[in-house]
Amino acid sequence: MTKQVLAERNLSVDGQFPKGMEISREEPFDLVVNMSGFPVLVPGARLVAWPVPDPIGQEETAYRTVASQIEALVMQLILELRKAS
Repeated sequence: MTKQVLAERNLSVDGQFPKGMEISREEPFDLVVNMSGFPVLVPGARLVAWPVPDPIGQEETAYRTVASQIEALVMQLILELRKAS
């Protein structure tokens, strides 16, 4: 369902997969968006927590709602980052 909803928004997650936090030791990050609901520590990175529910196992409308929430949060973050630069 995730792939279908994202495809409707012209987004593809082909080739993408969940990555563990050990990647944060391999590469530096300026900003980390955490949607897991669990505490995250990434040295040197600004942490932003987004309380977005996981729609897995729910109706199609839940996936669309979450996609819209994430899109709005991304747009808000883009505007904030532009303003700060």
